[in-house]
Formats: sequence, C-alpha cells, structure tokens
Amino acid sequence: KSALRLSYIVLVCLVDDIAIMEEEDATDLKFGDDFAEADCLMISEVNIILESKKKEREDQEDDYGDFGVSHAFAKSMVYSQRFSAFSNKATLDQIRMHLGNPEYGLHTYEVASIGNLFPDSSEEAKALIPSLARFDDEDLQKILDEVINMRNLQM
Repeated sequence: KSALRLSYIVLVCLVDDIAIMEEEDATDLKFGDDFAEADCLMISEVNIILESKKKEREDQEDDYGDFGVSHAFAKSMVYSQRFSAFSNKATLDQIRMHLGNPEYGLHTYEVASIGNLFPDSSEEAKALIPSLARFDDEDLQKILDEVINMRNLQM
C-alpha cells in the first residue's frame, strides 16, 4: 500500500511538472504566471538603465564617498555594452515604438528578440524566434526592413 501511495505521489508530481512545462513555452508565447505582466527589454535598453544607475552611483560617491559597484553589476555593464546594438536612445525609442505598433501584434518578447537579434530576413527571424511563424513572410519582412533601416540610420 505504501508503494502504491509513493507511486501516486510521484505521478502527481510528474503531472504537475508537465502542466508547468506546458504553461511555459516561448514558441507559443506562454511564459507562466510570474512573467504574465512583465515586459521584455532589449539589451540596448538594459545598457541605458545600467548606465543611468552607474551615473547615479557616481553622483552619490561625490556626495557620500566611494560606494563601488558589485561584481554582478560590473559584469552586467560589460555584457550590455558589448552586445548593445544602439548607442542612440532616440533610435532605440523609434524601434520600440515601431515594433510595438498594435497593428503588428508582436508580443513584448518578440519585440525584444527582434531588437536583440536583428534578423535580416523573415526566414531567419522565424528560425530564431519560432513564435513569428504566425506571420506571412512578406509582412514580417516589411517590419524587419524598417528596423534594419532605422539601425543603419542611427547616429
């Protein structure tokens, strides 16, 4: 009887794990309850936020002495600087506004992924971001071409 009960508990745990796994699937834009209301950021946006925080800390150091930065903060800064595609906040804002156009129906995850990965073609975009498979190639390519144009024109 105890072996049967243990089997039942294991089965319930497995069923719960499968249910959780089914809830969270980026391919279907399912990110679970923890991320239901969260926005995804592009690496360039993270870089801007970190630069701002660094500036705040430097200003505080002038007033109160040396605070220093954590190792994690410093590594995050290096990463975001290295992979940031935009140095111009105005261009970044334009791209966010363009990709966030309600007509396109892009999820915040897709917006951030396009802004981070910069696929050149709809085929590449769909390979990198499987949830974009719901878009027609021509329509998706028009969206991507505008982003590519904005990136090339950034000052």
